[in-house]
Amino acid sequence: MNIRQLRCVCEVVRHDMNVSRAAASLHSSQPAVSTQIHRLEAELGFEIFVRRRNRLTALTANGKAIFDRAKRALLEIEGIHEIRREHLRDDTGTLVVAASHGQSRNVLPAAMKRFSRRFPKVEVTVRHGTRKQIADMLLGGEAHVGLTSDVSELGERLLLLPCHRYRRIVLVPHKHSLLKRGRPTLAALAEYPFVLYEPSGSAGPVANAFAERGVELRQILFAPNSDVMKAYVEQGLGITALAEFMFDERRDKSLRAIDASHLFPPSVTYLLLVRKQYLRSYTYAFLEEISPRLTRTMVEEAIG
Repeated sequence: MNIRQLRCVCEVVRHDMNVSRAAASLHSSQPAVSTQIHRLEAELGFEIFVRRRNRLTALTANGKAIFDRAKRALLEIEGIHEIRREHLRDDTGTLVVAASHGQSRNVLPAAMKRFSRRFPKVEVTVRHGTRKQIADMLLGGEAHVGLTSDVSELGERLLLLPCHRYRRIVLVPHKHSLLKRGRPTLAALAEYPFVLYEPSGSAGPVANAFAERGVELRQILFAPNSDVMKAYVEQGLGITALAEFMFDERRDKSLRAIDASHLFPPSVTYLLLVRKQYLRSYTYAFLEEISPRLTRTMVEEAIG
């Protein structure tokens, strides 16, 4: 068993069982990757992948256990390399941030600008994803830091650090009738078509607030991100509720915001890290750019 074999397994899974794409990401060939996997299976004495007509289709039960441990092993090995780079005081490197659309659109840009001024030799990459995709990228070693407000069912291996709390607002077109009705109620909001953010197919905090009060939304539009939600509202297709940081008066000139903090729970931005993960010094600096309260001492104690 060797590191290359474990990388081959993980890359094949990451590329949805496509050996050709896995080989390309490893700068190798399809036969070479297949050979590495066959050798590992021969050594273990069981198959890692389910095969149909010589194509890999899924992980076997034992394969799932191997894949999970392979991810952890490769993450630890990468940590060893990071320790070496830190020892050499190398201020070059990469920092991959996995973030939801709202966070990458509204929270990250200013932090990245400040960080890049301090560490011009560090290449920062932002990868967008849903809650599950962000978690998979972190646990698979494809990202160093995660940023999202949706942290339900993420598992114990990820550390969640709250870094910002925002009130929720209702966004309406600039001449909407709700602007003349004072402090809104859920029943008043439900009189209008409502735009919800539901990329995962599960009810979010806004939808839950209506359900818990027994208020029915009669007409619902679904949108994949905050920009699309605001576009629907601008066109008069409905109203929506978002975290206040997603609204910019200068940019969203055709929209108006109504305080809805009395109706919906606040939106909390969480920083996600893999527990016991080794972080470079510049990564700690990046975390402080996201939130000054996330000092290196505090994060090191939390991460274990």
